[in-house]
Amino acid sequence: MSSRFLRVTRAAAIAAGLAVSAPAFAQSDDADLEMRVQHLENQLRQLTGQNEELQYRNRQLEERLRQFGAAPSGPGGAAAATQP
Repeated sequence: MSSRFLRVTRAAAIAAGLAVSAPAFAQSDDADLEMRVQHLENQLRQLTGQNEELQYRNRQLEERLRQFGAAPSGPGGAAAATQP
């Protein structure tokens, strides 16, 4: 066999090996991307829930503040009511 034939045969074998392994690498990349997307979606759901909880708590505190500000205080304010 000639050395040229061996080189062509080796090159063909390497090309065939790469062609067969390329879809496996692509599938691995797709799986990694799918996992990353799922992780990001979970984080987004979690952060959305935290945001809604904080908005609710903020509304509660604003309402309490309004009630506190609207509470009638006698003449002289609350300090006068505590003095004997």
